[in-house]
Amino acid sequence: MNTSLLVPVSEHRLAELITDAVASAMRNAASAQSPPTAEDRGNEILTRQELLDELQIAPSTLAAWQRQGFIQPRRIGRRVYFLRRDVDAVLASNDRDWRVA
Repeated sequence: MNTSLLVPVSEHRLAELITDAVASAMRNAASAQSPPTAEDRGNEILTRQELLDELQIAPSTLAAWQRQGFIQPRRIGRRVYFLRRDVDAVLASNDRDWRVA
């Protein structure tokens, strides 16, 4: 049989206890997650700016690659995104023409 015990706790102390418990649970959940798989990485969505920053290329270079068909953007409404697997495929291709766009 479980017994309940009521202990007087201030509102501030109760908030601290809850915050600590949630933080601890989040740390445990984060450490229990498995590392991303190659498939997860391939489905990663990059914004235009993220892609430009990662590849360290100019916006004009990305636009040229799109015009020449080396990489195809995915659109959601008016926003433009790129799939990691598409980017990886371009970078791994033996077609060197994309590098001088």
